[in-house]
Amino acid sequence: NQFQSFHGKGGGRLIFTVTLNPALDKTVTIPAFAVGKVNRVAGMRLDPGGKGINVSKNIQSLGGQSVAMGILGGAAGRYIESCLNGMGIETDFVHTKASTRTNLKIIDPAQKTNTDINEAGENISGAAVHRVFLRLMNRVAPGDFVVLAGKSPPQTRDTLFEEWARQLKSLGAKVCMDVDGPMLLHGVKAAPDLIKPNEEEFERLTGKRFSSLKE
Repeated sequence: NQFQSFHGKGGGRLIFTVTLNPALDKTVTIPAFAVGKVNRVAGMRLDPGGKGINVSKNIQSLGGQSVAMGILGGAAGRYIESCLNGMGIETDFVHTKASTRTNLKIIDPAQKTNTDINEAGENISGAAVHRVFLRLMNRVAPGDFVVLAGKSPPQTRDTLFEEWARQLKSLGAKVCMDVDGPMLLHGVKAAPDLIKPNEEEFERLTGKRFSSLKE
């Protein structure tokens, strides 16, 4: 009901998701996966990945609309954009020469394990990152939601999302933040409207250990 209220035809509010370091997720199924040995792939699929992109995909599955923004490059980037457009998700990505990373996920149904092997991603110029910010600022209106999510490209300054959040909030936007580490430590200084840390991320943020849900 809350989702339907937010997306009511009369509201006109938008959700923008920002993924600065997206990934093409390659998932392979390998029964009885063994390290150091030859393994046979029983199944494989490719999916657009990255936390912000995943938010857009879930909004779409719930019958809503969002605008997926961020940085894409190379064949992997073109594939991600094509997939999102095919799903009916509006995209507004900045394209660079740096190739979008590919993450490998190994599912072993026999041992019931999931193994993630994630690339860091290539260095992205500050100019490309700034172009994303300018596009975002030109589109956001009061009452819109902006989701800043996922890992940033290497060499991105830790205060980036703190700075963006302050600017976005000055426009009357609601800011949701799903990041970790120094980006989150700085990001919360801008008082985002929502953060989504897991238990380990929340412990790093607060500098405390928690032994119960009540704590």
